[in-house]
Amino acid sequence: MQDWLEILTEVLAEIGLDGLDLVDAEKLAGGVVSLVISAKRNGQPIVIKHTLDNIPVAGPFSFPDQTSLLSVAPHTHALDGLILSHLQDLDIVVPSLLHFSPEKRVTVMSDFRENGYGLLQDQLVNGELSKKSALEIGRALAKLTMIFSQLPENIDQVEDSTIQARERLEELHGFLRPQLDLYRKIERKFLAGKHLIYTDGHPKNLALHAEDGSIMIFDFGRSIVADPQFVAPNFAAHIGLAVLGGCFRDARDGISYIQEFITAYNSEAQAEYKIDEGWFVTYFMAEILHRGLSGRWIDGRIFSTATQQEVEKAVHAFAIDVFRPQGNESITTIDDLLSSLSKYSKLIQSGFFSLSVDEALEIMK
Repeated sequence: MQDWLEILTEVLAEIGLDGLDLVDAEKLAGGVVSLVISAKRNGQPIVIKHTLDNIPVAGPFSFPDQTSLLSVAPHTHALDGLILSHLQDLDIVVPSLLHFSPEKRVTVMSDFRENGYGLLQDQLVNGELSKKSALEIGRALAKLTMIFSQLPENIDQVEDSTIQARERLEELHGFLRPQLDLYRKIERKFLAGKHLIYTDGHPKNLALHAEDGSIMIFDFGRSIVADPQFVAPNFAAHIGLAVLGGCFRDARDGISYIQEFITAYNSEAQAEYKIDEGWFVTYFMAEILHRGLSGRWIDGRIFSTATQQEVEKAVHAFAIDVFRPQGNESITTIDDLLSSLSKYSKLIQSGFFSLSVDEALEIMK
């Protein structure tokens, strides 16, 4: 099997890009289905993204819809490039596009690390996330959602919205089997969008400038027509998972971060895109279940002071509080959602979810 440097060298030779230097090329942590390489062009640091012809079926994509998902991966590269090209001159910060070849699935961008940006996920898992970034991300994602509503008609989705709904709501579907009518209502709402939305607004696809705090957004290939209300809670849930995993020195800092993000999002969003509390709660928990129960796409470092097993137990209990509590009404407000998040963060940190069943029952008496 060819190594990544041989593959990339062959593809770049076919394109005929000038000034490329692959002597010190380095493979970066990137997408599951793409090569993401740092190199130089005419002496300047660049990043090259190439989506492979043959994608091994393994790891986090090993699930029932893997064939459908992986078969469109090369085409998502083309969509990513088209959207990135469209966003170059708009009021949103994205990587500078230097070359784009949809036929060969190669995108060449400036290396944003050289411009003072660092991955948000690295700062999150290292406990170095600045509170100011919550404001910048809230504004940026709201602005991006409204820009997406005005994308040209020739920029169309690649993935089927229903397939992505099954992927992102899979764990929620399992959890709500006793309430399938509720699940079907949620799925219909997710699929009721009228334009493309950014469904991959995760900390691994956002970069924060070290000095001015501006936010750079990238990786748009999986954008689909879906409910715009999904965008804000989709990001916020990753912060919530970090709260459960102990990535904040004090859980209250993580809760405050989510609140600041919500306020900033609403300050930028037009009336029809402002956050609906009930749907924020629903989509937040859907994403928490998706990431927390399956462990899919989660950077192992995100569990800073807790094990994945502890987080899984807490996530399940958290979802019971939200969707089917005993003797109480389900949670429908953001304040109550974050209060419950805080409760389960404290229980994890106390060691409650590492206890045996008998020990836990004894404490609860």
